[in-house]
Amino acid sequence: IKKNCELYGKKCKVMLDTMEECFPKGKVEWTVPEGGIFLWCKCPTITDISPIVDACLAEKVAIVPGSNFATDITAPSNQFRLNYSSATPEKIEIAIRRLGKVLSENL
Repeated sequence: IKKNCELYGKKCKVMLDTMEECFPKGKVEWTVPEGGIFLWCKCPTITDISPIVDACLAEKVAIVPGSNFATDITAPSNQFRLNYSSATPEKIEIAIRRLGKVLSENL
């Protein structure tokens, strides 16, 4: 458990640091997890994250729309979830930079 905590803690830090650097200021809010393998993000200036999900896929980055976790998966959501468990720190940084670019262009 200690090894996993250290590993995931490092990956989480890379993700958070890169988000702070690359996400458009004032356009995205996110959680700072105390554990686990996910970050939850919210884009308060939009109502539907779907176009951004599609733009991310075009950049080879996957985000999970918040609607996937709702009782009505067809309802629009301005939230998304990120996972840092399986990628290397280097790939996390690359992906978050790409995501930051997509968010900057679409928010």
